[in-house]
Amino acid sequence: MSFVTKISPPTGSITAYLGTADPPGWVIMNGVARTNNADGRYNALNALGIGTGGSGTSTYTPPDYRGVFLRGNGAAPNADHTSAALGQYQSDAYLTHNHGVNDPGHRHTTSSRYEIFDSVGVSNTTGGAGNSSGSNQVNSSTTGISIKNTGGTETRPFNYAVNWILKL
Repeated sequence: MSFVTKISPPTGSITAYLGTADPPGWVIMNGVARTNNADGRYNALNALGIGTGGSGTSTYTPPDYRGVFLRGNGAAPNADHTSAALGQYQSDAYLTHNHGVNDPGHRHTTSSRYEIFDSVGVSNTTGGAGNSSGSNQVNSSTTGISIKNTGGTETRPFNYAVNWILKL
């Protein structure tokens, strides 16, 4: 008795494929119309609402999955992660986050020697030579730090390119 059973994936199954041509019984999901539906082989996909054409037409166009990641349908158990509706695309997004900045501010001071004059412009020598030195605060301000943008045009994990194929 054999414990090995031949199992065929059901119509509409998707799998990764490293080939560049439609393998027998499958179609590459690249959005390119197939013009050979004379035998009706795409009709089952059309009946499932996958792609366009198929039933009663001579062409069939599979969905275009080039450059997309596949994601489970529905809401995750923690309800923070929800996919698009089954069979629909979902736009990319970034989770709201903050970039903290510590801006304690700063001040400018100047040291100078100056002479004290009375109301008629005569140097006041009372109490000493009339010259003083000191440290005077000129102004106080924050630094006006801004955050620069860095990165590419998308957020993505390290990945390996494949063709997604769809079971007929």
